[in-house]
Amino acid sequence: MRQESNTAAAIEPRDCGEFDFASTRFLAARLVGGDLEALDTLLELNQDRLMRILSIRIATNLQEMLEASVLFSGAEELARQRLAKLDASQPAAVLDWLAKLSESLLRKRIGIVTSRSVSSPNDASRPPARKRDRRRAVEDLLDRTVQGLGTSAREILLARDYLKGDWNFVRKSLGYRTVQEAKAAYQSAQALLRKHMHRKLARRKRPPP
Repeated sequence: MRQESNTAAAIEPRDCGEFDFASTRFLAARLVGGDLEALDTLLELNQDRLMRILSIRIATNLQEMLEASVLFSGAEELARQRLAKLDASQPAAVLDWLAKLSESLLRKRIGIVTSRSVSSPNDASRPPARKRDRRRAVEDLLDRTVQGLGTSAREILLARDYLKGDWNFVRKSLGYRTVQEAKAAYQSAQALLRKHMHRKLARRKRPPP
C-alpha cells in the first residue's frame, strides 16, 4: 500500500494542489443540468491536470505548444454534443470526459491525427533543470516516462493516478474482469515506471566523460 501512495504522490499535478473532488462533482452536475457556464470553471479548476494528461496521450509537450486558454476556447459546442456521455457521479469519469473533450479540441486545432504524428522532445531539448522548479522538472520527466510506456501500463497509471479513479472506475473503464486483476496490473505498471525512472535519473546524475 505504501508503494502505491508514493507513486500517486509523485504524479500529483503541479500548481493546483490536491484534486478537488467536491467542486468537480458539483460543477459537473451543473453542466449535466444544462449550465454550460460551469464548463469554463470546470476546465480552469482542472487545467494543469488535463494539460499533463493530454501531453502524455498525444506524445508532445503541450505546455510549450499553446496556452490552456487557447486550447479550451470554443469548448461549449463540442461539450453540448457530448453531454449525454458525461457521468457526473464520479470525479474520475468527469476528468476522463474533460480529457477526451480537450483532446478532440486539440487534434482539431493543431492538426494532430494520431499520437504518433508528433514526436516527444527528448531530455536534451529541455531547459536545464536548475532553471525550473525541482518538482516541475521531476514531474516533466515522470510524464515523459509514463508516455513512453506500453499502452496498458500508461492507461492504468493515467486512470488511477492522473484521473484519480477508484478501483471500480479503473476496472470498468479499462475492461478488467475484477478489481484484483486491475490492482495487479497497476502494480506491474508501477514497477515498470520505477525501473525507467531510476534509469533516467541515474543517467542525469552520471558525470560527463
